[in-house]
Amino acid sequence: MTPTPSLDRWRALAREAGLDPRRELWTWEPGAGELLLQPGPALDLAASHAEALSAAGLRWRALDPARASVRRVSVTRSSLRAAPSHAAEQISQLRLGDRFTAWHEADGGAWCFGAGDDGYPGWFRSWHLVDGPAATPPDRVVVARQAPAHAAAEGDALLLDLSFGTRLAAAGALRAGRQGWLLPDGREAWTPVDALAPWAPRTGGEGDGDALRAELLRRGERLLGLPYEWGGTSSAGLDCSGFVQLLAGSLGIALPRDADLQARAGRALDPAAPASWRPGDLLFYGGSGDSGAGARVDHVGVLATGARLLHASGTSRLEALGDGGALGNRLPVVAVTLL
Repeated sequence: MTPTPSLDRWRALAREAGLDPRRELWTWEPGAGELLLQPGPALDLAASHAEALSAAGLRWRALDPARASVRRVSVTRSSLRAAPSHAAEQISQLRLGDRFTAWHEADGGAWCFGAGDDGYPGWFRSWHLVDGPAATPPDRVVVARQAPAHAAAEGDALLLDLSFGTRLAAAGALRAGRQGWLLPDGREAWTPVDALAPWAPRTGGEGDGDALRAELLRRGERLLGLPYEWGGTSSAGLDCSGFVQLLAGSLGIALPRDADLQARAGRALDPAAPASWRPGDLLFYGGSGDSGAGARVDHVGVLATGARLLHASGTSRLEALGDGGALGNRLPVVAVTLL
């Protein structure tokens, strides 16, 4: 069953109220033919317009917080989709070990609706998840373009490949140049230690900012040449905001999923004052001549040395900027520093 025209009434109400479907958990459940709403602003809005929505023929109900469960991704990567179908748009990806909070199941439990740690809601294939959060928080991150997870400390038997940015918890001593750890399903895995770096969440202000900027750019250059993929957030392919989110996340800096949301993170800089920018800052481009917090944003990249932009466009690339940070015929509408 596809969404009915009455769903447009809800979407219009949500837009008028300033509710963003990327920040609020709501979705259309095709099998039941109804709108599902997480308790909070979205549910309150529906309740306040219940008569009008019912008159428009829209069925809706609340998601039950008591039924939400934390799970973990058990494959190298998998798609977060706009609807419970492999044919639905890929809106993001989660990588091995990432947490996913499932609020609702559909299609006999084959699909889960929920969100990862960045709060970005969508549908995820249930067979790519295992129950329960990690017993030990991650303390390592893959900083190679890709890295193997071997079945033993010695030998070539491969369990799976790991994407850049995959986080894991070290378990036991190093052996034969490999770090031991446990897959989400409990199997033992071993990854070359030179593909890993220490990882911890970063709240800002910690460490040497210059060193962090340099490391951000070094890691970004390891991803050059990866293909562009809409909704991609892994070494298999990246979109522009997925590239920035993945790169910042490898340093423990949590960013929202989409470029326009990322433009509100960090500390704002003057987008018309290139002298105030430093390598490692984020530059955002949009479809209007406006600048600042109200500007329309549809692209993001990382400022690199030599007046270049590290970004995903066609491939992950380094591209020379023109005067004022111009990317082609567009000037930055927002500039942000994270470090």
